[in-house]
Amino acid sequence: MSEYGKTGHPVLGIVLGIVGIVAALLLAFLTGVIGGGLAAVLGLAALMLGIGALKGSKKGAGIGSIVVGVLAVILAVSMTAASVTTIQTMKNTAEESGVAPLIAKYTNNTYMGVLGILLNIPKDEAEAQNLLDQMNELNKYIDAKNQSAQPAQ
Repeated sequence: MSEYGKTGHPVLGIVLGIVGIVAALLLAFLTGVIGGGLAAVLGLAALMLGIGALKGSKKGAGIGSIVVGVLAVILAVSMTAASVTTIQTMKNTAEESGVAPLIAKYTNNTYMGVLGILLNIPKDEAEAQNLLDQMNELNKYIDAKNQSAQPAQ
């Protein structure tokens, strides 16, 4: 095995882990399961390269690769869960309120993240305005619900 093969793998693992962390922070919330899955795969690859490096001479880089790999996987899972939960909450609140059927329609695919909503935004100006009006009504509904939930002082 070449000298690079012995020393390059943990460095590659660190790079993959860092790219996985960035992907988790930027893509997982925006694209939901797709970006979160990509970030998790990158984190797992970094983790495997780090574990493999522990047998070689670059134990420090191997540990670094393991750390960033684990961090990338944890962030990928948590950001993906946050994305899916946020979209699902938007959908449930829109359905519960009864004032925002378009929001319920455009948040139908909870696993696509915010991108799923952006891809479904209506191209028709009248429907887009109707969607904005429903968003305002939904905000009023949420504000009223939050105020009624606060204890009187």
